[in-house]
Amino acid sequence: MARHSRRRGTLPIACALALVACQRGTEEKAPGPGQRRQPAVPPPTAGPAALRQALGIPADARYETPPEKSTAPASTRKLKTEGPVGDWLEGDVFWFRAASVRACGDVSPGGAKVIGAEVEIRAKAKLTFSPRELRLGSGGVVFQGSLDLDRQIRGCLPLLGVAWLKKDEVMRGFVLFDVPEPLPKALELHYQPTRWGGAGQVRVLVSALAAR
Repeated sequence: MARHSRRRGTLPIACALALVACQRGTEEKAPGPGQRRQPAVPPPTAGPAALRQALGIPADARYETPPEKSTAPASTRKLKTEGPVGDWLEGDVFWFRAASVRACGDVSPGGAKVIGAEVEIRAKAKLTFSPRELRLGSGGVVFQGSLDLDRQIRGCLPLLGVAWLKKDEVMRGFVLFDVPEPLPKALELHYQPTRWGGAGQVRVLVSALAAR
């Protein structure tokens, strides 16, 4: 009988000790003055909504990520080598643009109409240039750029001559073509630089000659 009374007297003491321990643990976790309660970290299996709520991110927040940088080498990219007047075209060692193609309002000594192509070339690497590397034609008939740089035709200046371009260097000017009349309704302007090992070619589609 005495042993049973001793056990029954021990039970209230154990419960009191457990209650004190719980209160002490609560006081240690409670934030002090000037401190913010840390958000509870959701378990690894929690979804995106629970993670946003735990980190204090608004549910309607949106974030834009920068596009991934292409790891493909430049040699495998598809270059734009054909387009209308005004478009930038790309070769393997150059950028090319025909700003305009126009009738220069003059007639060559042989009676042909003078056509001026205003072009802009930007070198990707060391590059030589000659007006003869540009060709203007239609229906299989092709005319090369003129090397007569003494002609001064208003509206079709300055003329481009033989030149050497360094990497990233830009040149802009006119190349003249002597085309017999009647002029074709549609023309094509081709550019292919002369280079050891060869170089790419671009083609400009000229639907109509620009007004002078």
